Amino acid sequence: MKTIKVGKVTLGIILIVLGFGIYFGQTRGYQWFDIIVKYWPLALIGLGVEFVIASRDYEAKVSLSKASVLLMALVLLIAYGCVLVVNPLAAINIGLGMPNAKESYTLAVDIDEIFDSGRGRLELSNVSGDIRLQGSDTTRVSGKVNITARAATVEQARRLAESIRVDKHRLINTLRLTPRPKYKGNQQYGASFDLSIPNSASVEIGTVSGDVRIDGVEGAVAVDSISGDVELDGLPASVRIKTVSGSIEVSLGTGMGHLSIETVSGSVGIQAPPQTGGTVKVETVSGKISAKDPGVSIAEKPGHKSASGTIGSEDANTKIDIETVSGTVKFSD
Repeated sequence: MKTIKVGKVTLGIILIVLGFGIYFGQTRGYQWFDIIVKYWPLALIGLGVEFVIASRDYEAKVSLSKASVLLMALVLLIAYGCVLVVNPLAAINIGLGMPNAKESYTLAVDIDEIFDSGRGRLELSNVSGDIRLQGSDTTRVSGKVNITARAATVEQARRLAESIRVDKHRLINTLRLTPRPKYKGNQQYGASFDLSIPNSASVEIGTVSGDVRIDGVEGAVAVDSISGDVELDGLPASVRIKTVSGSIEVSLGTGMGHLSIETVSGSVGIQAPPQTGGTVKVETVSGKISAKDPGVSIAEKPGHKSASGTIGSEDANTKIDIETVSGTVKFSD
């Protein structure tokens, strides 16, 4: 009976990927060792696929090549060592984690991307910094991302700012923009977006801190934020906002089908201009609810307050759902 040892093909693939990784790391600045460590489980998948293919030969005895498995483990160990050693050394060089980060440096990154104006979706992921989106009659996402870095010296702040890249990822009709540091460490930086986008676009924003303002966007809008104010006009077809703290100001529109807001301690202000309005459902633990419209009834009992009814025009049909813990909710004309 012949013997087939598996593992050599997988090892070969890893070495090829490693070679390309080192090449792009040297010529394009990518962190090949980070990529290998992040996706190391693919080596196990490759090993399993190789084992299954070899096992189809029922006349052969299939076994793992110990040398290949050990070499694969060694490659991953070396890559992991690079992450532990190279990243901290580079971080020290550009001033990451320095306690006296008194100096700052701002770098403007130009954005100009073709966008599917009919069905396009824009996703922004940010840690710190304001986000300003303006809908317009265009087929591109354009503007600037201003990256502000802080470090002990201006030179270190400049190096840190230049090490932050704005990743641009496309998937079918979705464009995702994400500021991403090149090195691991206690980075002190923020990225502020100021973009012009197609008015028909849908938008999804995830941010930790920083204000969000969206004007002139007619697609669906979703905002997830920890801290920061959120302000929207009445053009989106639907709106979903989740925050922990920070004020939320939304102006209703005639084409807005659904408005959903969840917040812990942030205040909520809903404005209903002429020809707008809809049904209201508000739930809060200790927040205050106020509405001048006689169509809204407010009920209070220990540990719970609620409001329901209608606001604005009788012909308007926006469905408004609001949940808060301690935030105030105010409806106005």
